[in-house]
Amino acid sequence: MLKHFQERFQKLNEQQQEAVQAIYGPVMVIAGPGAGKTELLSLRIANILHTVDVSPHEILCLTFTDAAAVNLKSRLQSVIGPEALKVNVLTFHSFAQNLIYSHREFFGERSDYEMCDEVQTLQILTDVIQELPPNHPLKVTQEGKFLYINDLKQQIADLKRSGFTPSAWKLELDQLAVDLDLVSRYVLPFFEALPRLSKKLIPEFDKLLADLEQLNET
Repeated sequence: MLKHFQERFQKLNEQQQEAVQAIYGPVMVIAGPGAGKTELLSLRIANILHTVDVSPHEILCLTFTDAAAVNLKSRLQSVIGPEALKVNVLTFHSFAQNLIYSHREFFGERSDYEMCDEVQTLQILTDVIQELPPNHPLKVTQEGKFLYINDLKQQIADLKRSGFTPSAWKLELDQLAVDLDLVSRYVLPFFEALPRLSKKLIPEFDKLLADLEQLNET
């Protein structure tokens, strides 16, 4: 049973209403934070259940985070009631894990893999950092903990989300090192030769920028 569906539907803009009313085929919605994506998804699921002969357990919703999954489940429950508990709202990771566990015969030894929780992830990163040379920047500590461990964890997540493999990222770093070395040949001597900064040096900065732009073109 739908709860206040029409009232909430009328609060959506024209594009959001169009997405909610789309029953068949793919729909792409591009929206920033706070734009109402969760509300849109909840109402679209409710509309599909109300319009088509589909059971709640036949609908799959995938999110990136556990928090987003919980939020969507709660919002959906406010629209369709207890039936929302039957809708499959999962993170990509948990969906993949469930799929592997349910069909172990297709995955061989990989079916025994388990996802790391937050504590295990931090422990693995801690072990890796401890193996680095003593003066490595990542070994800076604060109150007995590695200062940059959470930043490292986030960077790894960003790289995975962007589709970088370790080998592709190494190629990227190698190219960045080459570019940095090339740029440094222009930038470092320029600033070493400066007596002090002043407005009179603006033409010199313009020339430096022109040289760097020429490097980018080549």
